[in-house]
Amino acid sequence: LMGMIMRNEILIYEHADNLLRAPLSSPEGDTNVQKSNEAPSGAVGGAKVRQAAYEAGRRRMVPIFLTTATTAVGVIPMIIAGSSFWMPVGVTIFAGGIGALILVVTVLPVAYWKTSPAPHPELSSPPRSLPKGGEGLAGSDSYQHGA
Repeated sequence: LMGMIMRNEILIYEHADNLLRAPLSSPEGDTNVQKSNEAPSGAVGGAKVRQAAYEAGRRRMVPIFLTTATTAVGVIPMIIAGSSFWMPVGVTIFAGGIGALILVVTVLPVAYWKTSPAPHPELSSPPRSLPKGGEGLAGSDSYQHGA
């Protein structure tokens, strides 16, 4: 179960990384791609991080669903057998696979977008500079309480 979940996570993460490193050109007819040669703000390679995460989740959902569904259907005989050992194992694999499918396809792309090292200009504020010579810092002599 853990191997299947990790493989699914790697599929989505790797696809999103490949989209970020892809060139800006796209197949004919795609109107969502920027026409100029410079990358859009917040982009690394060819796509924005949010777009790459969304596209990775959308494109890899069917293969992930199919592998999870075949695994879930494959353990149904274990559940039906009613064995005191194999039934709980089958239920765990069935429920864990379906639950992980939902989490991997919905939560992982959002987590990739939010934790990506690429810049998010819509979320970040401009960097603040420190005062010269330590003026205004808590340990300096010129620090005034209540100001």
